[in-house]
Amino acid sequence: MRKTIKKIMAGCLALTMLAALAGCSSESAETTGAATEAAETTAQATEAETAAETEAETETEAAVEVEYRDIDVDALVAEGANIVYATSYGIYSMEGDAVDSAIKAVVYYDLDSEDVVYIEFEEALLPYAASGATGWGLLDEDTAAALGDDVIALESGSYPMYFEVGGIQWTGAADENGGITYTAEIDGEEVDFLSYVSTAEGGAWYHDNMADGAVLLTADGEEAATVEIGTKASINHGVDFWPSSITFPGNLELIKNYVYDNGVNYDYAPDGDDMVQNEDGQWVVADVVTGATLAGTPNYLNLVKEAVDEITAGNYTAVE
Repeated sequence: MRKTIKKIMAGCLALTMLAALAGCSSESAETTGAATEAAETTAQATEAETAAETEAETETEAAVEVEYRDIDVDALVAEGANIVYATSYGIYSMEGDAVDSAIKAVVYYDLDSEDVVYIEFEEALLPYAASGATGWGLLDEDTAAALGDDVIALESGSYPMYFEVGGIQWTGAADENGGITYTAEIDGEEVDFLSYVSTAEGGAWYHDNMADGAVLLTADGEEAATVEIGTKASINHGVDFWPSSITFPGNLELIKNYVYDNGVNYDYAPDGDDMVQNEDGQWVVADVVTGATLAGTPNYLNLVKEAVDEITAGNYTAVE
């Protein structure tokens, strides 16, 4: 009898253990299933978020697509438009930007409608530029050898110590910033090259004479070589490589288009707060998103406004 009871108790204990094990297996399966479901949900959410980000990037790219407008000033005049123009000069020099060009802005204006109808920017390269578009004064080995000791050697290469453009001779010297400052005597005063080409007189002189190139001189005044003074357009600046598909020329078109559509009802930079960049790096001018991301956008807008101010003051040339 006792043996029978012991067998029954042993059987009950075995059944209890099996039931417990079965319960654990069930809980484990449920936990594993829940974890798998959570992982799948997370993966789906991540995919959706990535897709949304990609779509947003695509929309942003599409939002700044460049429109190259075909504007024929002569055709406008032939149709009876009262078109005049004025020219302003400056350098790419807003705070924090690379000074790498002397800018000429020709702004065409309809006196009857009081609208800017066309803008031309010509950007002449400088003899030396710390960054941005390379200066035309950077010498190749043969030209540097022809100049002998009359060169300024920097880490970036050698540059002429003396050159002449349009009858004015300039002398260079290494400056405290590791670059080069060129100076000349004009009307009895020593002037800095960058300062001079920023003026109406100096800007016109430089752009009028750039086609003849720069004559590189020795200390004795002998001609060693003549080099071409290019423009940003002539070297395809910002076309072969640019951090966005807008490119450098595309940025300029967006700046022009803003003026065509909105005029120059903005403050000169850096005065006021009319020109700011939004979180996407696009310039917002007088509360209008231009799409332009070029750091020096205010340079160009300032020059356009300056030319329009000259026109409204009566200082202009009629397009015949």
